[in-house]
Amino acid sequence: MVVAADVFPKIFLALKDIDPQVRRNAAIVVREVCKHNVLLAQVVVSNGGAAALVENVADTCGSERLPGNQLLDSKIHRFPILH
Repeated sequence: MVVAADVFPKIFLALKDIDPQVRRNAAIVVREVCKHNVLLAQVVVSNGGAAALVENVADTCGSERLPGNQLLDSKIHRFPILH
């Protein structure tokens, strides 16, 4: 399981990689994990994923920005921890 593998910190680091494709793929991984259920999305938020995605969206442009925007628009903003 992704949560047990403690892979989120590595993915969040990949969101800051110099390679745009690595950043985009990392955002896609986070988006797909959060799609599964609210508990996994909460794990992402609790581990600093919301801040990492906001930084990713701010630092990227074009199609690299899309996965992070989609996730922030659809799931992450609904959590009371962010309000």
